[in-house]
Amino acid sequence: FLLFNDTATTEIYTRSIVGSVRCVQETGENAICPVREELFSQSFDEIIRQVTINCPERGLLLHRVRDELKMSIASYQTLYKSAVEFGMRKHIQARDCLLYTSP
Repeated sequence: FLLFNDTATTEIYTRSIVGSVRCVQETGENAICPVREELFSQSFDEIIRQVTINCPERGLLLHRVRDELKMSIASYQTLYKSAVEFGMRKHIQARDCLLYTSP
């Protein structure tokens, strides 16, 4: 499902996607990876562009979905950071409590 009219453009796009997939595979699977996030963002932007050419209403809807997704991810990252900080504070408090109460 590509909207390119010539095979040269399609080939260039396909090669860039294959390169992106290889890069994603090299970044690992379990962490929040800025490289992977950027590659997926670019891919989604390209899908939005192609859909918008064919049907502007669907493109606008996908654009809104992308923006909502970015806000959700930012919220989850903030929540994760807060949880890690809370855990570290509690760990330090427990360690200090054990140090001061030990004989």
